[in-house]
Amino acid sequence: MKQISKNKIRILKSITKHQKKSVHYRLNLYFWGMKVLRNILFIGLAFGVWSCAQILAPTGGPRDTEPPKLLRTSPEQRSTHVTQNEFKLSFDEFFSLQNPNNNVLISPPLSHSPEFKTKGKVLIVNIKDTLKSNTTYSINFANCIRDITENNTIKTLTYIFSTGSFIDSNSIKGKVVNAQTLLPEKEVSVVLYKSDIDSLPITEKPYYLTKTNETGEFAFSFLAEGRYAIYALLDKNNNMISDLASEAFAFHNEMIESKPLADISESDFIDLYLFTHADTIQRINRSFSTAKGLQTLAFKNPYQEIEFSVLNESIKNERFYFEFNTTKDSVQIYDLEMSVDTILLKVSDLNFADTLKFTTQQEPPRRGVKRGVEASNHLFGSLIDGEHAFLPTYIEFSFPIKEILNEDFTMIKDEVDTLSGKMFINESLPKRVMLSFEKLAKSKYAISIPDSIIIGYNGLTNDSINQLINVRDEADYGHFTAKIKYNQTVPVLVQLVDEQGKILEETTIFNSEDLHYRNKLPKTYRMAFVFDINNNGRWDTGNYFTKMQPEPKHFLEKPFAVKANWEIEESIDLDEIFLKLKID
Repeated sequence: MKQISKNKIRILKSITKHQKKSVHYRLNLYFWGMKVLRNILFIGLAFGVWSCAQILAPTGGPRDTEPPKLLRTSPEQRSTHVTQNEFKLSFDEFFSLQNPNNNVLISPPLSHSPEFKTKGKVLIVNIKDTLKSNTTYSINFANCIRDITENNTIKTLTYIFSTGSFIDSNSIKGKVVNAQTLLPEKEVSVVLYKSDIDSLPITEKPYYLTKTNETGEFAFSFLAEGRYAIYALLDKNNNMISDLASEAFAFHNEMIESKPLADISESDFIDLYLFTHADTIQRINRSFSTAKGLQTLAFKNPYQEIEFSVLNESIKNERFYFEFNTTKDSVQIYDLEMSVDTILLKVSDLNFADTLKFTTQQEPPRRGVKRGVEASNHLFGSLIDGEHAFLPTYIEFSFPIKEILNEDFTMIKDEVDTLSGKMFINESLPKRVMLSFEKLAKSKYAISIPDSIIIGYNGLTNDSINQLINVRDEADYGHFTAKIKYNQTVPVLVQLVDEQGKILEETTIFNSEDLHYRNKLPKTYRMAFVFDINNNGRWDTGNYFTKMQPEPKHFLEKPFAVKANWEIEESIDLDEIFLKLKID
């Protein structure tokens, strides 16, 4: 600073007085700029030094796609005579451990949850239990160890050690599927016991435990020689025992011999069928009115042989029309007299009986209806099966029909011919009004029914119906024949199902038979077979306490595609399937 001032004085002395004023201003501006430049250089140098000290993510180069690698363990992998309870696993990079309580599986299971700690690149596992003598332990880490930069995850890592003099090396393999859908069950616990005492899976923790993968498969490794009872359970409360009625369960009828992995063949694979025990206690969950003159009963379980009896002395059963839904878990009761009474109704179904009390003509709550909006004074009706020439056409109404004032209705065929038809009430299904007319394939019918000629028991009438139906051509359909070979004593429920698993048709067969499925729309279908061991006409779940497996079921592996104007035929050997399923 002093040097700058001396230079300024020396320059001022060498010039004339006249120039001093202008030069003085310019020198001040010059030396001020030098000071600013010096400060900028100082700040830049300091920032550069600070930047060099920072740890920054490297730029450029290939992206890291590799998960952490296990470098060493303490004790070493597959060590024997292990007595310590602390185990260390060292990796080649920093990592995180995700939800170890759910993703780390230790077998044989422990009574207390182990403690997991990370210290730098080391994972420390501290087991709080006293380890069993002469036992091989496996600690399996499933999709829970990942690096901290790119979240690359180790899919599975197993650490093995033994408290005895050798590592057990036998295995058991198999698969768990849903007993009803036959779809694989993932994340299901599969457990082994050294005894087949019936109470073990519901009272004691297992000796060995593993879980199924995405395809329902499981594998026990490092097992001791011997025979084991095997079970599977959807362990909702994570306590490794089947103690909840809602927990799906599976069991094998016989104990399984463990074998060296090299000796296991396809016939040694264990198939377990996961089922939920039937809730046999029936009851009415709800009784409520959904419309004036309509009472709905909702049941806890599907009913089997339900009966109703009105207990009022002056009222007969015939006053009511009982409508049962397809899943057999609800009943709609229509009052055909529409008078106000308190009804005592006895409901019976096999080992269930209850008496219900309700008042007819209750106005149901009008949820979701704006104030000032009046309820409709018309019967709601939908026209059904108009497009199929081989099926009768009908109108399904919202309440049983009492009478039709004029049975005639008109229609225009193919926009040219005016035709007439007849209407009548279906006696067994009184909510249906059948439309009788000559319905030809590949034709159009504009149907016209005037309002107020169809009267329901509730006093409401129909709104006018004007609807166009297009009847399909016969060539729009395909046909399928199943030629079934079967010579066993167990009856079979043969089911035609769609791609979503919905049952479209069901037929019971007792021996070899050709089943014809006519007039099917072009789409993909599947066939399922239920071996109805107790001959009650339906699939039944299992019961561990009576040692009853779920009734065997089989889907044809190959679906079949029905094409328009095409007929296909399939030969099915049910005897072979019966023997493969080892049905008793």
